[in-house]
Amino acid sequence: MRPSLRAPLLLSQLPPDHIALTGERRSLRCPDCDQWQPIRRGMVQPHRSPRPRQPKPHPGLPRVTTGPIAHVPRCPGSGRPVTIDLTVAEWQAQLPTVSIPDAPVIDSPDAVSPDARRATRVKRSHHQPVTPLHRMRQTPAR
Repeated sequence: MRPSLRAPLLLSQLPPDHIALTGERRSLRCPDCDQWQPIRRGMVQPHRSPRPRQPKPHPGLPRVTTGPIAHVPRCPGSGRPVTIDLTVAEWQAQLPTVSIPDAPVIDSPDAVSPDARRATRVKRSHHQPVTPLHRMRQTPAR
């Protein structure tokens, strides 16, 4: 894959919550399509733009393989060079300054807490055991 001709992304210019420098793979949120993409070989991994919702085909009809739904173009941020100009310590120091909106509070009396959930009950069917052939009574031949 050839790198893009666009200017390289500097990680110091991106918001710290759009970068992941720890873990197995370094990754970032693509500025163009806003999806998480790994950084490989010093560039954003090649990827396609988010696919529009394709309607399910009617049973018995062939799938759509032509037209605007079948061909999804590459994201413009695909293959863009990335310059890692932050250390992990600098990145982690910037993370607490990011304001993350609080989760909505549910005050409904019908809301069920995760602790109150029950396991699914096992419903066993009551089948009569089959008698083995060697225990069946033989009827005398006439």
